[in-house]
Amino acid sequence: MRKAVLTYVMGENDNLLEPICDTTDWDLVCFTNRKDIKSENWNVVFVEDKEERYNNKRFANLFKFNPFEMLFKALEVNYDICITVDANIRIQKNLDKIISYYCHPLYDITLAKHPIRNCVIAEAEAIVGEKKDTKEAVSQNIKLYHKENYPLKNGMYQTTVMIWKNTNATHTLSLAFAELYHNLSERDQLLLPYILWKCPEIDIIETDWEDFEAEFDYEKHDSEK
Repeated sequence: MRKAVLTYVMGENDNLLEPICDTTDWDLVCFTNRKDIKSENWNVVFVEDKEERYNNKRFANLFKFNPFEMLFKALEVNYDICITVDANIRIQKNLDKIISYYCHPLYDITLAKHPIRNCVIAEAEAIVGEKKDTKEAVSQNIKLYHKENYPLKNGMYQTTVMIWKNTNATHTLSLAFAELYHNLSERDQLLLPYILWKCPEIDIIETDWEDFEAEFDYEKHDSEK
């Protein structure tokens, strides 16, 4: 089984965190648009948005939500399992034990429930209130959800850590995300529940965000401190 951890360091807000445990049998891959990022543990892959189509957040999410294709393009390896982690996550525990517990063979992806909110409307209000995106951008998501009769209080996910299996269903998720994302808010957590609702063939394991916080060393962003 080929296993990878994928992270993304775009712009100057984050730095690559080195693991503090044995990661033998795992490939650690960091995509970055910074030439100063170096590591003895991570395979650092420099990437450019040559046409300058994206800000750093959007550029990072291209890799976050399309892990298997991005890994294959960079390394020509078809991975079976991929854990995507934001740049403020440090690997601190045995990854094989983590996937043996959280990644059931019959499911496609493991996601952590959002610790605070369970509704896209509440998430949209929080995004605007915390100035993480504009009201105009967020409203595009809400208009789409109203048009499609997307149900309220249908769940939210904390996408800081996700465990992906290389299946037809997760490829469907990646394709749907790529198709919708460029016209909507840059906040991926606002879009993911809608995609999962539209694609019921994606089988999800849900866990509590506190579980992933215990498994990984989570450094809060400055805005969260």
